[in-house]
Amino acid sequence: MLKQGYSFGGWLPRALLQGEDSNHQLRQFSSSDEHERWMHHAFLKAMDHIGLSSPNPTVGCTLVKENKLLAKGATLSYGDLHGERHAINLVENAKDIRNATAYVMLEPCHHTGKQPPCTKVLKESGIIACHGSVQDPNPLVQGKGFAYLRDQGIKTSTGVLRSEAIAWNYPFFVNQIYGRPMIAAKWAQSIDGCFGDDLGNSKWISSPSSRSYTHWLRQKYDAIVVGSQTVISDQPALTVRNCAPPINRHPLKVIIDPRGVILKTGPKIWQDIRQKTYSPPQKVIHVLGEACKDSISKLKDCPNVKVIYCQESNFCASLIQRLSKQDITRFWGRPIASLMVEGGPNLISHFANAGLIDVYHTFINTSFLYGQKLRLTHTSPPLCHQRDRNKLLCAIPLEHDVLLEYLPEDRYQKIFCPSS
Repeated sequence: MLKQGYSFGGWLPRALLQGEDSNHQLRQFSSSDEHERWMHHAFLKAMDHIGLSSPNPTVGCTLVKENKLLAKGATLSYGDLHGERHAINLVENAKDIRNATAYVMLEPCHHTGKQPPCTKVLKESGIIACHGSVQDPNPLVQGKGFAYLRDQGIKTSTGVLRSEAIAWNYPFFVNQIYGRPMIAAKWAQSIDGCFGDDLGNSKWISSPSSRSYTHWLRQKYDAIVVGSQTVISDQPALTVRNCAPPINRHPLKVIIDPRGVILKTGPKIWQDIRQKTYSPPQKVIHVLGEACKDSISKLKDCPNVKVIYCQESNFCASLIQRLSKQDITRFWGRPIASLMVEGGPNLISHFANAGLIDVYHTFINTSFLYGQKLRLTHTSPPLCHQRDRNKLLCAIPLEHDVLLEYLPEDRYQKIFCPSS
């Protein structure tokens, strides 16, 4: 389990609108471990920069000397300064960094990419120790950063809030280890497993705190994926609104419409969809099946919309491959490193049954809805009778909900468990 108060979105009280955390029994961060306290400051700084550095990790760094904070920095944006250099640059007198200690959420890089190696700037700054959360999974680093610092006489250690740092930068770890975008699934349900009632009267199941955290996650992940029925029924905006500041970005919208159902709606429904879901400046990818290539006339006057086609058989895997192509990178402005599938239940079921979901964000409300229609289902006969095994890492009360965050056992073993 993650330490109390931590989630895949970081330190949870920091993510919620002010005043909305009064009912979920979270206390201020407290630890008798000095290293954990200073690393917590690095987490909070990284959260200020949420969403900016993708597909690179968002890494926080604190510089401490004689038990006093000198500076804290975080990765500025994709291709810009890393957290270590940002923190060092914030110290007015460089001599003050001599004999200081650095706390970094990810192993300092030891290669030249869009930025020079952070190991070199740390060595040149005169620090005497560097405590990290976790080793970088990138093969270009993968222990080389810490090894270089040790060779330079700088004390190093890892493991400070290790699981919490992996959860925060989980998309980066999945990208590096599996070579594809990370996929999250998010939903709210009643205690009896319903996403909504059968009559369509339950607009919101979850509490304001749960919805606030959902909006925080929307700017952490690159793209939000919803199905055609969700768009037609709800006309969702899919923007970031009701979470703690800053709001650094809105996600790319990916609309799954394999049979072109949205394009067959009447003028009134289409007008609402266009104004609420397809409205600029947010970019939209409308995903059609290959048989729908002659039905896109409604989208031709939507300059912020890109149409792509995927095979209807094995649709989820086909979509992931398609979103990794260069034309999508150019359209979005950077590679897509993460997706959050928000609904509906049929779409989430397809991804789950394909074994493609890397983490689940589930909000369980204590109500009963007694419905039969809006539930997770098997979209094809199961391959075996053994139930899917998941590892629970986070369970936090949020008003009258419980937030559960868990991931498949194989992902947990591969990413969170240190190699022997």
